[in-house]
Amino acid sequence: MPSYLDFVAVFGIHNHIREPRFSGFRDQTLLAKPSKLRVDSLGRSGRQFQLCWNLKSPGRWSEEGTLQPGPEKWSIRQGAFHHQFDVEHGTTLWIVTQPGLDIKERIQDVTGKSGNAEDRKFSTPEECLKSTFAIHLLIGHWATEKWRRYFQWLEDKIEDETFLLVYGARGPDKDIQIYSSSNLQKAQEIDEQTNEATMALQGNADVLTSVKDFYRALSENDDFPLGNSCSSDIGAFLRQMESFIYDSKMQIARGKLLGKIVAARKTIILQHLASQTTEKMEALTMTQHPPAQSLTPKVCFFPSQLSNGQTPVSVRTARLTIAGRLFFPTFTPLIPSCIAHSIPTCRSGLSDPNASLHALLACPTQASHRLGVAHRPGGGPVGRMNTRHASTPYDHTNNLCEFNTRLSECTRTAVCGRPFVLLEKFQQWLRSDATSTNTNLSLQLNAAYRDRAAPGLPIPDHIFEASPNCCLLIFCILQTIGRGELIHAFVEERKRDSQLPLPRDDVAEILRPHGASHLASAFAEQQHRFCPATFEHRMPAKWSKDSVIPICNKTPINEGGTAHLWLIDVPEEFVGEGLRKESSRSRFNVNARTNKAPDWRYEFALKTFTSADQKVFENERKAFECLKDHKGMVKYLGWFKSVECKHANGDRPTGMIACPAMGTVACPDHHTTCNILLEFADMDLGVYFQNRLPPALSKEVEEFWKALFAIADAVKDIHNFKENRGEEVREYNGWHTDIKPDNILNVEDTGAGICKFKLADPGFAQFEPKKKDFHLRLLYCVERMED
Repeated sequence: MPSYLDFVAVFGIHNHIREPRFSGFRDQTLLAKPSKLRVDSLGRSGRQFQLCWNLKSPGRWSEEGTLQPGPEKWSIRQGAFHHQFDVEHGTTLWIVTQPGLDIKERIQDVTGKSGNAEDRKFSTPEECLKSTFAIHLLIGHWATEKWRRYFQWLEDKIEDETFLLVYGARGPDKDIQIYSSSNLQKAQEIDEQTNEATMALQGNADVLTSVKDFYRALSENDDFPLGNSCSSDIGAFLRQMESFIYDSKMQIARGKLLGKIVAARKTIILQHLASQTTEKMEALTMTQHPPAQSLTPKVCFFPSQLSNGQTPVSVRTARLTIAGRLFFPTFTPLIPSCIAHSIPTCRSGLSDPNASLHALLACPTQASHRLGVAHRPGGGPVGRMNTRHASTPYDHTNNLCEFNTRLSECTRTAVCGRPFVLLEKFQQWLRSDATSTNTNLSLQLNAAYRDRAAPGLPIPDHIFEASPNCCLLIFCILQTIGRGELIHAFVEERKRDSQLPLPRDDVAEILRPHGASHLASAFAEQQHRFCPATFEHRMPAKWSKDSVIPICNKTPINEGGTAHLWLIDVPEEFVGEGLRKESSRSRFNVNARTNKAPDWRYEFALKTFTSADQKVFENERKAFECLKDHKGMVKYLGWFKSVECKHANGDRPTGMIACPAMGTVACPDHHTTCNILLEFADMDLGVYFQNRLPPALSKEVEEFWKALFAIADAVKDIHNFKENRGEEVREYNGWHTDIKPDNILNVEDTGAGICKFKLADPGFAQFEPKKKDFHLRLLYCVERMED
């Protein structure tokens, strides 16, 4: 057909990229018996029909036209098709114009040796028409199969670009993202891609509808000789085309919804840009026209440093704006006039407010007592005003406040509700430079020993270097409770970070000569946040009952008859090197969609049994121990026992406390659980079949069955299990006894058809020593049954 040139022209070189928006369908039917067009020697009867049309399909391509191994990059590809069919001789002609070779390879698979036999028969016109329908369905599948992934890619793009826009917190005390015109430009690009995809899908749906209507009309044409003999094949073909049209319409609805979402996000970006402009104008105005001087003093308290052992009186931050020409030294605290009225002067009993204020400035000691600030005997106030003056004694309090602030930033809360510290991040800050001459650690040591009369420090510097003899964490614990100056007592007793947690009685003995044995309880309570448990490869855990298990999130996956399955994530620094190597695929960054620093974690599957199912737990643990080196089994990473607690607020589980052995717990809300740590799987076989399209190409089919055959190999290893004990090899007959789709897991799902299946849940597995006559007895039983 000459009109096919219109479809081919879109593949030429253009100065614009709008040609892919073109869609069309042309047909020509000649079913009468013309004499001029008949050429029997060429297989042409003159009775024929011709079609030409085009369709679009998304593809993940690189600039060179090959599959892209890196970040996803999708584009919409176009294919033009011409088809001619002779209704008497069955002569078929296909012309396919496409940038790649994937349709050609698919047609070769269908009509080649690996295709269905009925699609490769061309002896009669009926068989040729059936083969034509197979090619039509192949093209329809090509035009509809990847739109779901394309829209998922667009949704991920707009989510990555505007995640904080919708879910991020806004406010003066919140970390906010600064938006620019580039964010609006990227959102506009996604909006245009969405609209073009929706238009392309609408064109596909119209073209597929035209193809369906053409063949329906052809089957009802009295001049069509194959209408009766191929009626069932035509009906099946029309139903398949209707399913393609339905899928296209569903994706069109998805594209329209995505277009509305992108448009709304663009509007919010514009609002944020306007808000940022307003904030900058306000800041510029404040700079050029500053308001009256306003000072906000802060008071920091450290309860354990009070000389009388009592908790200091709470003092709220006071703000005082003073109009007029008054000069206040930078180290002098300002107080509200209502407090100044009640404070008499040191030299007289005047009640004049200004006189009281001057007296307060002249007698800071008495003023600090009135404000509830405690003093050491012969020393300065424990709670000093927060100031940045470089030459005043109040800088130590700034350092202590900075210590608490950094500690809070590096603290996370486990699912049990107990805090733990990201040790690597916090120690890195301590060892970093605060000034050109001091590290943050040296400033903290100076603040801890600020009242020392002798020059220098009573401890060597190397005791805080990264080594087995390091005492940095012990110093942090003491600094947390306000007694960092006692670190030398622990150094003299040869106590190191590697020995944490320290027994409470040992801490009391170390502190007793310094009159601080009463701080042993506070030390024992704080030390566990600085020594959380570490997940090691193939542990059993040997943690004490007070250890903090650093599980940040715990999400339910499935609930079975004997166990609960959870998805947990653990910070990277609390995952041992061996476990990191075995679980490299499960590493992820929590802050991947934000501008914050990376927060790497590992995710695992945690299978939890109650104490009532301890027998099942022991059986499954032993089975995993036996099968731990078999590739077809889900990776077994270790086990531990724990104590879970339910509190009165909502009666909900709040977490776990490690316990190396089963035992009676005094609290009635506590119950002991047994836990097995496994590699995390993306989905089981049943969910895989629901969410993934079946493999179409011969290579995809081959890869799928190779992955699934790994389950057969795992079962074979269980049936013929061998245990090496030095020079002795013991053989067993094993039975998994619980093979089902729920226990066949896909542990490597990339969304691109790549899968890796493994067998799980050997909790009911049984093993018996293999006997030499086992095979003969089995054959004998089979023969008896056949008789």
